[in-house]
Amino acid sequence: MTDQPSKRCPRCGESLPLYAFGPDTGTASGLRVWCRLCVNKSAAERRERYRQQNLTARNLEAADKVRAHIANHGSQFAKVETSADVQEDRRFVPAVGPHVGLMAHGNYEAHETQPTVKDRAWPVPMEDEPTKPGGGAILFVPDLHAPYHDRKAWALVLQAARLLKPSYVHLAGDMIDCYAVSQHEKSLNRLQDFKYEIDGANEALDELAAAAKGATFIYTEGNHEYRWPRYLSAMAPQAGRLPGSSMKDLLRIKERGWIWVPYREFYKLGKLYLTHDLEKSGVNAVRQALSDAQASIVIGHLHRMSVVYGGDAMGNTHVAACFGWLGGREDVDYKHRLRANREWQLGFGVGQLLESGNVHLSAVPIVDYECVVAGKLLRAA
Repeated sequence: MTDQPSKRCPRCGESLPLYAFGPDTGTASGLRVWCRLCVNKSAAERRERYRQQNLTARNLEAADKVRAHIANHGSQFAKVETSADVQEDRRFVPAVGPHVGLMAHGNYEAHETQPTVKDRAWPVPMEDEPTKPGGGAILFVPDLHAPYHDRKAWALVLQAARLLKPSYVHLAGDMIDCYAVSQHEKSLNRLQDFKYEIDGANEALDELAAAAKGATFIYTEGNHEYRWPRYLSAMAPQAGRLPGSSMKDLLRIKERGWIWVPYREFYKLGKLYLTHDLEKSGVNAVRQALSDAQASIVIGHLHRMSVVYGGDAMGNTHVAACFGWLGGREDVDYKHRLRANREWQLGFGVGQLLESGNVHLSAVPIVDYECVVAGKLLRAA
Protein backbone atom coordinates (compact mmCIF):
# COMPACT_ATOMS: atom_id res chain seq x y z
CA MET A 1 0.00 0.00 0.00
CA THR A 2 1.47 3.32 -1.12
CA ASP A 3 1.79 6.02 1.54
CA GLN A 4 -0.18 9.19 0.88
CA PRO A 5 1.87 12.32 0.08
CA SER A 6 2.19 14.47 3.18
CA LYS A 7 3.33 17.91 4.20
CA ARG A 8 4.53 19.27 7.54
CA CYS A 9 2.66 22.17 9.18
CA PRO A 10 5.24 24.44 10.88
CA ARG A 11 2.66 25.75 13.35
CA CYS A 12 1.54 22.49 14.93
CA GLY A 13 4.57 20.44 13.80
CA GLU A 14 2.41 17.63 12.41
CA SER A 15 3.02 15.84 9.09
CA LEU A 16 -0.41 15.67 7.48
CA PRO A 17 -1.97 14.54 4.19
CA LEU A 18 -2.08 17.18 1.47
CA TYR A 19 -5.86 17.48 1.74
CA ALA A 20 -5.35 18.90 5.24
CA PHE A 21 -3.93 22.07 3.66
CA GLY A 22 -5.98 24.69 1.88
CA PRO A 23 -5.11 25.96 -1.62
CA ASP A 24 -2.78 28.94 -2.08
CA THR A 25 -1.69 29.93 -5.57
CA GLY A 26 1.05 32.13 -4.12
CA THR A 27 3.19 29.20 -2.94
CA ALA A 28 5.33 26.83 -4.98
CA SER A 29 3.36 23.81 -3.80
CA GLY A 30 -0.01 25.45 -4.43
CA LEU A 31 -0.97 24.78 -0.81
CA ARG A 32 -1.10 26.97 2.29
CA VAL A 33 1.85 26.81 4.67
CA TRP A 34 -0.31 26.03 7.71
CA CYS A 35 -2.85 23.24 7.88
CA ARG A 36 -6.56 24.03 7.85
CA LEU A 37 -6.96 23.50 11.61
CA CYS A 38 -4.10 25.87 12.41
CA VAL A 39 -5.43 28.50 9.99
CA ASN A 40 -8.87 28.35 11.61
CA LYS A 41 -7.39 28.43 15.10
CA SER A 42 -5.23 31.45 14.24
CA ALA A 43 -8.23 33.30 12.79
CA ALA A 44 -10.29 32.58 15.92
CA GLU A 45 -7.47 33.81 18.17
CA ARG A 46 -7.15 36.97 16.09
CA ARG A 47 -10.87 37.68 16.28
CA GLU A 48 -10.86 37.19 20.05
CA ARG A 49 -7.82 39.45 20.40
CA TYR A 50 -9.53 42.22 18.44
CA ARG A 51 -12.73 41.73 20.45
CA GLN A 52 -10.85 42.08 23.72
CA GLN A 53 -9.03 45.18 22.46
CA ASN A 54 -12.29 46.82 21.41
CA LEU A 55 -13.98 45.82 24.67
CA THR A 56 -11.11 47.27 26.68
CA ALA A 57 -11.25 50.54 24.74
CA ARG A 58 -15.01 50.86 25.24
CA ASN A 59 -14.78 50.11 28.94
CA LEU A 60 -11.91 52.55 29.43
CA GLU A 61 -14.03 55.24 27.86
CA ALA A 62 -17.03 54.24 29.96
CA ALA A 63 -14.94 54.29 33.12
CA ASP A 64 -13.73 57.80 32.39
CA LYS A 65 -17.32 58.89 31.83
CA VAL A 66 -18.43 57.33 35.13
CA ARG A 67 -15.62 58.99 37.04
CA ALA A 68 -16.39 62.37 35.47
CA HIS A 69 -20.06 62.06 36.43
CA ILE A 70 -19.23 61.05 39.98
CA ALA A 71 -16.70 63.87 40.29
CA ASN A 72 -19.31 66.41 39.16
CA HIS A 73 -22.37 64.97 40.85
CA GLY A 74 -21.09 62.53 43.46
CA SER A 75 -23.24 63.78 46.30
CA GLN A 76 -26.43 63.06 44.35
CA PHE A 77 -26.02 59.31 43.97
CA ALA A 78 -26.61 56.19 45.97
CA LYS A 79 -23.52 54.16 46.79
CA VAL A 80 -22.70 51.42 44.28
CA GLU A 81 -21.38 48.16 45.63
CA THR A 82 -18.57 46.92 43.42
CA SER A 83 -15.84 44.36 43.75
CA ALA A 84 -12.27 45.30 44.62
CA ASP A 85 -11.27 44.41 41.06
CA VAL A 86 -13.72 46.95 39.65
CA GLN A 87 -12.52 49.63 42.03
CA GLU A 88 -8.86 49.01 41.23
CA ASP A 89 -9.00 48.27 37.52
CA ARG A 90 -11.13 50.55 35.35
CA ARG A 91 -11.19 48.00 32.54
CA PHE A 92 -13.91 46.16 34.47
CA VAL A 93 -16.28 49.11 34.79
CA PRO A 94 -19.53 48.33 32.89
CA ALA A 95 -20.15 50.26 29.68
CA VAL A 96 -22.48 53.20 30.27
CA GLY A 97 -24.04 55.02 27.34
CA PRO A 98 -25.57 58.49 27.28
CA HIS A 99 -29.15 57.32 27.73
CA VAL A 100 -28.89 54.75 30.52
CA GLY A 101 -31.39 55.20 33.30
CA LEU A 102 -34.23 56.20 30.99
CA MET A 103 -36.42 53.39 32.32
CA ALA A 104 -37.18 55.56 35.34
CA HIS A 105 -38.79 58.24 33.21
CA GLY A 106 -42.23 56.94 32.25
CA ASN A 107 -42.61 56.37 28.53
CA TYR A 108 -38.91 56.71 27.80
CA GLU A 109 -36.82 53.59 27.54
CA ALA A 110 -33.26 52.81 26.55
CA HIS A 111 -31.41 49.86 25.10
CA GLU A 112 -28.18 49.82 27.10
CA THR A 113 -26.22 47.47 29.32
CA GLN A 114 -26.87 48.32 32.97
CA PRO A 115 -24.41 47.78 35.85
CA THR A 116 -25.45 45.57 38.71
CA VAL A 117 -26.55 47.49 41.78
CA LYS A 118 -28.06 45.76 44.80
CA ASP A 119 -31.00 48.06 45.35
CA ARG A 120 -31.26 49.03 41.62
CA ALA A 121 -30.52 52.68 42.47
CA TRP A 122 -28.85 54.32 39.49
CA PRO A 123 -25.55 55.96 40.42
CA VAL A 124 -24.82 57.78 37.18
CA PRO A 125 -27.08 60.47 35.65
CA MET A 126 -27.85 60.74 31.97
CA GLU A 127 -25.85 63.26 29.97
CA ASP A 128 -28.98 64.45 28.20
CA GLU A 129 -32.13 63.85 30.21
CA PRO A 130 -35.29 64.61 28.24
CA THR A 131 -38.46 65.95 29.72
CA LYS A 132 -41.32 63.49 30.07
CA PRO A 133 -43.53 63.70 26.99
CA GLY A 134 -46.87 65.37 27.47
CA GLY A 135 -48.00 65.64 23.88
CA GLY A 136 -47.14 68.04 21.11
CA ALA A 137 -46.15 68.34 17.47
CA ILE A 138 -43.10 66.51 16.12
CA LEU A 139 -40.97 67.49 13.14
CA PHE A 140 -39.08 64.58 11.55
CA VAL A 141 -35.97 65.66 9.64
CA PRO A 142 -34.47 62.90 7.46
CA ASP A 143 -30.97 62.51 6.03
CA LEU A 144 -29.57 65.95 5.13
CA HIS A 145 -26.01 65.12 4.06
CA ALA A 146 -24.80 68.67 4.72
CA PRO A 147 -23.07 70.53 3.22
CA TYR A 148 -24.17 68.67 0.08
CA HIS A 149 -27.86 69.20 0.76
CA ASP A 150 -30.65 70.62 -1.37
CA ARG A 151 -30.87 74.26 -0.22
CA LYS A 152 -34.39 74.83 -1.51
CA ALA A 153 -35.72 71.67 0.16
CA TRP A 154 -33.98 72.69 3.38
CA ALA A 155 -35.64 76.12 3.20
CA LEU A 156 -39.02 74.36 3.18
CA VAL A 157 -38.11 72.37 6.30
CA LEU A 158 -37.22 75.62 8.06
CA GLN A 159 -40.54 77.15 6.97
CA ALA A 160 -42.35 74.09 8.33
CA ALA A 161 -40.50 74.36 11.65
CA ARG A 162 -41.51 77.99 12.06
CA LEU A 163 -45.12 77.15 11.16
CA LEU A 164 -45.48 74.06 13.38
CA LYS A 165 -43.57 75.32 16.42
CA PRO A 166 -42.90 71.65 17.27
CA SER A 167 -42.40 70.34 20.78
CA TYR A 168 -39.96 67.74 19.44
CA VAL A 169 -37.59 67.58 16.49
CA HIS A 170 -36.15 64.23 15.45
CA LEU A 171 -32.97 64.34 13.38
CA ALA A 172 -32.85 60.91 11.78
CA GLY A 173 -29.07 60.86 11.26
CA ASP A 174 -26.75 61.46 8.30
CA MET A 175 -27.18 65.17 8.89
CA ILE A 176 -23.55 65.50 7.77
CA ASP A 177 -22.11 63.60 4.83
CA CYS A 178 -18.53 63.03 6.11
CA TYR A 179 -17.46 62.50 2.50
CA ALA A 180 -13.86 63.55 3.21
CA VAL A 181 -13.35 60.75 5.73
CA SER A 182 -15.32 58.06 3.91
CA GLN A 183 -13.56 54.80 3.14
CA HIS A 184 -15.36 54.60 -0.20
CA GLU A 185 -13.81 55.58 -3.52
CA LYS A 186 -14.01 59.36 -3.97
CA SER A 187 -14.62 61.65 -6.92
CA LEU A 188 -11.90 64.14 -7.86
CA ASN A 189 -14.67 66.65 -8.60
CA ARG A 190 -15.76 66.95 -4.97
CA LEU A 191 -14.01 68.96 -2.30
CA GLN A 192 -12.41 66.71 0.30
CA ASP A 193 -12.25 69.08 3.26
CA PHE A 194 -13.64 67.75 6.54
CA LYS A 195 -13.71 71.17 8.19
CA TYR A 196 -15.84 72.45 5.32
CA GLU A 197 -18.33 69.66 6.05
CA ILE A 198 -18.37 70.28 9.81
CA ASP A 199 -18.91 74.02 9.28
CA GLY A 200 -21.68 73.39 6.76
CA ALA A 201 -23.47 70.94 9.04
CA ASN A 202 -23.27 73.27 12.03
CA GLU A 203 -24.62 76.13 9.94
CA ALA A 204 -27.66 74.02 8.98
CA LEU A 205 -28.18 72.84 12.58
CA ASP A 206 -28.00 76.45 13.79
CA GLU A 207 -30.70 77.40 11.28
CA LEU A 208 -32.95 74.57 12.43
CA ALA A 209 -32.40 75.40 16.12
CA ALA A 210 -33.48 78.98 15.47
CA ALA A 211 -36.54 77.91 13.45
CA ALA A 212 -37.73 75.39 16.08
CA LYS A 213 -36.71 77.32 19.16
CA GLY A 214 -37.87 75.73 22.40
CA ALA A 215 -38.24 72.22 20.96
CA THR A 216 -36.60 69.11 22.38
CA PHE A 217 -34.11 67.89 19.75
CA ILE A 218 -33.37 64.16 19.44
CA TYR A 219 -30.41 63.33 17.17
CA THR A 220 -30.05 59.66 16.23
CA GLU A 221 -26.55 59.25 14.85
CA GLY A 222 -26.37 57.74 11.37
CA ASN A 223 -23.83 55.69 9.47
CA HIS A 224 -22.43 58.84 7.84
CA GLU A 225 -21.65 60.45 11.22
CA TYR A 226 -20.17 57.10 12.17
CA ARG A 227 -17.65 57.45 9.34
CA TRP A 228 -15.65 59.78 11.59
CA PRO A 229 -14.95 57.36 14.49
CA ARG A 230 -14.28 54.62 11.93
CA TYR A 231 -11.76 56.89 10.21
CA LEU A 232 -10.07 57.68 13.54
CA SER A 233 -9.99 54.02 14.47
CA ALA A 234 -8.31 53.09 11.19
CA MET A 235 -6.02 56.08 10.66
CA ALA A 236 -5.33 57.67 14.06
CA PRO A 237 -6.55 55.48 16.93
CA GLN A 238 -4.17 57.26 19.33
CA ALA A 239 -6.19 60.46 18.85
CA GLY A 240 -9.61 58.87 19.11
CA ARG A 241 -10.23 59.90 22.72
CA LEU A 242 -8.91 63.44 22.60
CA PRO A 243 -11.32 65.96 24.17
CA GLY A 244 -13.57 67.53 21.57
CA SER A 245 -12.73 64.98 18.89
CA SER A 246 -16.01 63.05 18.81
CA MET A 247 -18.74 63.78 16.27
CA LYS A 248 -21.02 64.74 19.15
CA ASP A 249 -18.48 67.39 20.16
CA LEU A 250 -17.82 68.60 16.61
CA LEU A 251 -21.55 69.21 16.11
CA ARG A 252 -21.81 70.92 19.53
CA ILE A 253 -24.62 68.61 20.66
CA LYS A 254 -24.07 69.08 24.39
CA GLU A 255 -23.69 72.84 23.96
CA ARG A 256 -27.01 72.91 22.13
CA GLY A 257 -28.72 70.89 24.88
CA TRP A 258 -29.78 68.20 22.41
CA ILE A 259 -30.24 64.49 23.01
CA TRP A 260 -27.65 62.33 21.23
CA VAL A 261 -28.46 58.70 20.42
CA PRO A 262 -25.38 56.70 19.31
CA TYR A 263 -25.45 54.80 16.03
CA ARG A 264 -27.16 51.42 16.28
CA GLU A 265 -29.00 52.50 19.43
CA PHE A 266 -32.57 53.74 19.71
CA TYR A 267 -34.64 56.30 21.56
CA LYS A 268 -38.28 55.94 22.55
CA LEU A 269 -40.63 58.91 22.46
CA GLY A 270 -43.97 57.84 23.83
CA LYS A 271 -44.66 54.55 22.07
CA LEU A 272 -42.54 55.48 19.04
CA TYR A 273 -39.02 54.15 18.51
CA LEU A 274 -36.49 56.43 16.82
CA THR A 275 -33.28 55.16 15.20
CA HIS A 276 -31.28 55.70 12.03
CA ASP A 277 -31.48 52.24 10.53
CA LEU A 278 -31.88 48.57 11.33
CA GLU A 279 -29.01 47.56 9.00
CA LYS A 280 -31.31 46.94 6.06
CA SER A 281 -32.02 48.83 2.85
CA GLY A 282 -34.16 48.38 -0.20
CA VAL A 283 -37.78 48.85 -1.13
CA ASN A 284 -39.10 46.66 1.72
CA ALA A 285 -36.83 48.01 4.47
CA VAL A 286 -39.59 50.04 6.18
CA ARG A 287 -41.90 47.03 6.29
CA GLN A 288 -39.01 44.97 7.64
CA ALA A 289 -38.35 47.63 10.30
CA LEU A 290 -41.95 47.29 11.47
CA SER A 291 -41.50 43.53 11.69
CA ASP A 292 -38.16 43.81 13.51
CA ALA A 293 -39.29 46.43 16.03
CA GLN A 294 -42.71 44.90 16.69
CA ALA A 295 -43.71 48.47 17.52
CA SER A 296 -44.07 51.87 15.89
CA ILE A 297 -40.76 53.14 14.53
CA VAL A 298 -39.28 55.95 12.41
CA ILE A 299 -35.99 55.39 10.59
CA GLY A 300 -33.80 57.27 8.14
CA HIS A 301 -31.03 55.97 5.88
CA LEU A 302 -33.15 54.79 2.94
CA HIS A 303 -33.79 58.16 1.22
CA ARG A 304 -37.16 56.66 0.30
CA MET A 305 -40.53 57.89 1.52
CA SER A 306 -42.74 55.17 2.92
CA VAL A 307 -45.33 54.76 5.67
CA VAL A 308 -46.43 51.22 6.55
CA TYR A 309 -49.12 50.16 9.02
CA GLY A 310 -49.48 46.79 10.68
CA GLY A 311 -50.90 45.15 13.75
CA ASP A 312 -50.19 42.38 16.22
CA ALA A 313 -52.13 39.46 17.62
CA MET A 314 -53.43 41.61 20.46
CA GLY A 315 -55.09 44.03 18.06
CA ASN A 316 -52.62 46.88 18.54
CA THR A 317 -51.84 49.06 15.52
CA HIS A 318 -48.23 50.00 14.74
CA VAL A 319 -46.69 52.22 12.07
CA ALA A 320 -43.22 52.39 10.53
CA ALA A 321 -42.03 55.31 8.44
CA CYS A 322 -39.10 56.73 6.54
CA PHE A 323 -39.50 60.32 5.42
CA GLY A 324 -37.17 60.53 2.41
CA TRP A 325 -34.10 62.73 2.39
CA LEU A 326 -32.92 66.31 1.85
CA GLY A 327 -29.67 65.76 -0.05
CA GLY A 328 -28.67 67.26 -3.37
CA ARG A 329 -28.93 64.81 -6.24
CA GLU A 330 -26.31 66.71 -8.23
CA ASP A 331 -23.74 65.73 -5.60
CA VAL A 332 -24.53 62.01 -5.74
CA ASP A 333 -21.59 60.13 -7.22
CA TYR A 334 -22.20 56.72 -5.65
CA LYS A 335 -25.50 55.86 -7.36
CA HIS A 336 -26.70 56.21 -10.93
CA ARG A 337 -28.60 59.48 -11.33
CA LEU A 338 -31.60 57.75 -12.94
CA ARG A 339 -31.97 55.39 -10.00
CA ALA A 340 -31.54 58.20 -7.47
CA ASN A 341 -34.23 60.23 -9.27
CA ARG A 342 -36.59 57.27 -9.31
CA GLU A 343 -36.05 55.87 -5.81
CA TRP A 344 -35.16 58.82 -3.58
CA GLN A 345 -37.79 61.35 -2.50
CA LEU A 346 -37.23 64.84 -1.15
CA GLY A 347 -39.37 65.40 1.91
CA PHE A 348 -39.74 65.23 5.67
CA GLY A 349 -42.35 64.17 8.21
CA VAL A 350 -44.66 65.59 10.86
CA GLY A 351 -46.42 63.92 13.74
CA GLN A 352 -48.48 64.48 16.85
CA LEU A 353 -47.61 62.92 20.19
CA LEU A 354 -50.69 62.22 22.31
CA GLU A 355 -50.94 61.94 26.08
CA SER A 356 -51.43 58.20 25.64
CA GLY A 357 -47.96 57.93 24.08
CA ASN A 358 -49.36 57.13 20.64
CA VAL A 359 -47.89 59.12 17.76
CA HIS A 360 -49.76 59.91 14.54
CA LEU A 361 -47.44 60.33 11.56
CA SER A 362 -47.75 62.07 8.19
CA ALA A 363 -45.25 62.14 5.34
CA VAL A 364 -44.63 65.50 3.67
CA PRO A 365 -43.28 64.99 0.14
CA ILE A 366 -41.63 67.94 -1.58
CA VAL A 367 -42.82 68.17 -5.19
CA ASP A 368 -41.48 70.95 -7.43
CA TYR A 369 -40.24 72.58 -4.23
CA GLU A 370 -43.74 72.83 -2.80
CA CYS A 371 -45.27 70.98 0.14
CA VAL A 372 -48.35 71.15 2.36
CA VAL A 373 -47.99 71.37 6.14
CA ALA A 374 -50.94 71.83 8.53
CA GLY A 375 -53.16 72.63 5.57
CA LYS A 376 -50.88 75.41 4.29
CA LEU A 377 -49.01 75.40 0.99
CA LEU A 378 -45.32 76.18 1.42
CA ARG A 379 -43.09 77.21 -1.49
CA ALA A 380 -39.33 77.56 -1.63
CA ALA A 381 -38.15 80.95 -2.76
